[in-house]
Amino acid sequence: MSGLACLTYRVAGSTWASPVGSVREVLPPQPVTTVAGAPAAVAGLVAVRGEALCVLDARVLLGLAAPDAVADRADADHEHSPVVVVTRAEGAVGLVVDELVDVELLPADAAPSDAASALLGAVDLGGRVVRVVDVARAVALLLDDPQEGDR
Repeated sequence: MSGLACLTYRVAGSTWASPVGSVREVLPPQPVTTVAGAPAAVAGLVAVRGEALCVLDARVLLGLAAPDAVADRADADHEHSPVVVVTRAEGAVGLVVDELVDVELLPADAAPSDAASALLGAVDLGGRVVRVVDVARAVALLLDDPQEGDR
């Protein structure tokens, strides 16, 4: 069976997946240092082998929570959540997720979305919908949002 190998994870009760080729590593839960004045999507920074890594709140990045809903959260909320580190041309970025699920082989015929979206497709796996997302594209779309600076 051919398919797309993806790391699956849960965010706000939904199952999401990222192609394993874009995932550099998964970090265990750890304290996230908040950054004053950062956009709401930025959960903060973590140290990875002596380097600072920007960590984003998956709920905001994936459109599951309004930026205002997470703006006043304490960084302690992220201390118990794993961080999925994805590669981008501009450098790696971390994504705080609620829970890791597994590495799964998803059908290659997942319904593709339009090129203007970060959603690559969605697959129904026996009543469980898994949304496949290009995190690098989602970050690019977030950074290109002219209103993001006002949040």
